[in-house]
Amino acid sequence: MSFGDVLRSGALPGTPGEIGGDASTIWFGQRAFPVGPFKIYELSTTDFSEVRSANTASFGGVVGGDSSTIWHARAVTNQIDELSTTDFSTVRSAASPGSNPVGIGGDANTIWHVSAPETKIYELSTTDFSVVSSDETPGAGNEGVGGDANTIWHNGNADIYELSTTDFSEVRSTSSPAVGVGIGGANQTIWHCSTSFVYELDAFAGGIVATIGTLWVENTELHYGDGEGWERFIEGNDVAEAGTAGKIGYESGGVTLRYADVNGEIREINMQDTGSDDTVGKIGYESSGKRLRHVDAGGKKREIEGALV
Repeated sequence: MSFGDVLRSGALPGTPGEIGGDASTIWFGQRAFPVGPFKIYELSTTDFSEVRSANTASFGGVVGGDSSTIWHARAVTNQIDELSTTDFSTVRSAASPGSNPVGIGGDANTIWHVSAPETKIYELSTTDFSVVSSDETPGAGNEGVGGDANTIWHNGNADIYELSTTDFSEVRSTSSPAVGVGIGGANQTIWHCSTSFVYELDAFAGGIVATIGTLWVENTELHYGDGEGWERFIEGNDVAEAGTAGKIGYESGGVTLRYADVNGEIREINMQDTGSDDTVGKIGYESSGKRLRHVDAGGKKREIEGALV
């Protein structure tokens, strides 16, 4: 698999629109121009079926966000809204900086926004929807945008892109599986829709082919190389306090790999100093010596002896 490959697909619940969300949530907006209805849906991440829906404001249906936040835009009337995740009602509104909003996304702390026919992308303030930064988008046009604070997914007609969050330049691109009309998701998740279907696309970072058995940490994710040499990851977070049984986390400031046991109690694996410097925070596995290695906040390698289990 590679960037943009279709992992799975399903039929849209309504007419074409914009899509957004994160790994655990899908928001979909129906844009039935010119008379409506304009609707917001929550879709199942399992089979893309409708979880719930409600009518939204006139000329609405442009939607994005994450599990805790819905950003919404209204074409023609050029409005940006925050919607309630409970009942899809409008929490607050302001004018869009563009002439015709066609895409919005981001997360609770970030808003990415595109409009047409101009090929502009904006970062907007989550406080008052004012423009933080803007630039031209690549490709032939704007059809949608999504992502999170660390990632921008962009849909430009027949192509999808990852854009830099710093200057909106192209990081990578590929062809859409169909004529795309919406895109969203998060760092490791891409939701995409055409005129008839919703897709999950592979967000694989094509420049990384991980050695089988290698483990490392990025932020709160434990990454590893799978049996085909691709990079995969496991969501985790700081488990400095007792938590859900089985949860694995990383105490970045020290020298321990932590997990919650079957009783929810925190357990630790302590590391030994190997005396070598390497990238801070990296976890690796030295298979021939059966050692789990990691680099602490001081740049020191730590390791534990292991055995085949």
